Amino acid sequence: MLIVDRFEGDKAIVFDGEEQLVISREEFNVSVREGDVVFKDKSGIYVSDKTATDRRRQENLDLLKRIFNKERNG
Repeated sequence: MLIVDRFEGDKAIVFDGEEQLVISREEFNVSVREGDVVFKDKSGIYVSDKTATDRRRQENLDLLKRIFNKERNG
C-alpha cells in the first residue's frame, strides 16, 4: 500500500510499508493529498484510492479514540 506522507516542493514523500520513496509531484493527480492511499492508474499517474484512504483514516481515528479513552479512564 502506497501512502503519501507529505509534499516537499516538487517531490512527494511516499511510504510503501517501511520503505520511503521520493517521487516527482508531476506523477500525481492534483487531487491527491497528504495521507492518501494511492495507486498508479492506466495512464501512469498516481491517483487516490478513496475507499482505502477513507478506511485508513477511520482506523486511525478509532485508534486515537481508544488511546485517549485509556488515558482518561486510567
